[in-house]
Amino acid sequence: KVIATSSREVGRNDSMRFSCQSSQSLLSETVFDCLKQWRRRLQSVVLSPRFDWGFGFLVFLQGLVIGVQTDHMAREPTGDVPTAFRAMDITFCLLFNAELLMRLFVFHKFFFIGDDWRWNLFDIAMVALQNVEEITTAVAMHDRDGNDDG
Repeated sequence: KVIATSSREVGRNDSMRFSCQSSQSLLSETVFDCLKQWRRRLQSVVLSPRFDWGFGFLVFLQGLVIGVQTDHMAREPTGDVPTAFRAMDITFCLLFNAELLMRLFVFHKFFFIGDDWRWNLFDIAMVALQNVEEITTAVAMHDRDGNDDG
């Protein structure tokens, strides 16, 4: 749907051609179409068994890391968490946030009303708690290092 076409067209592919015009309707439709394409691509990834198995493995791996970290902290009660553990904690947090955002983007409202809604709410709670932990740890480390501005 083109409302007003100018001679200044950008792009060579007819399916992705943008027109210079005063109306925002074409731009919003183009953005919407682009989001739908990304959603379809991401849907094929999120719905694949490899995606579930991969993130299931990451949950298992994080459990192992937490066990090793707990053992280390019990043996070395200095209170300092080694940088490697902090890096792994942050990496897991980012990966699980990305997984949650991908699922929300793909499933929209069905994330909350579909068959797995209870598991999805559990996932949200776990990711939220992990985010709170990472934020409080970062703030505590910042304050402990004397970087307090107050």
